[in-house]
Amino acid sequence: MIGLPMLVAIAIHTHSDGRLHACAPDFSGCAVSGALEEIVLPTLRLQVEDEITARLLNKAALPETRNGDPPRGAGQPGVRWANIHINLGHLVALAKTQQRA
Repeated sequence: MIGLPMLVAIAIHTHSDGRLHACAPDFSGCAVSGALEEIVLPTLRLQVEDEITARLLNKAALPETRNGDPPRGAGQPGVRWANIHINLGHLVALAKTQQRA
């Protein structure tokens, strides 16, 4: 699975004031808020990639991927689900480089 892309489910909620909140439920602590999706989603991707890299460096388990499917019972009103595509091969190579440093 390490060489394959990983799909990470993300939840995007638009508040009544138009601000966005996006999170990756499989990675606690990976959440970001902001005004524009073009800023929120890339920032969330970086948080998820950092978390995966940290887990690889610490030889910790990655969460079981649902291939981008939302968590069971995630049908909350006002929440839109999307996916972030993660290249695990790239992050494994990055973690190996950081371990040598």
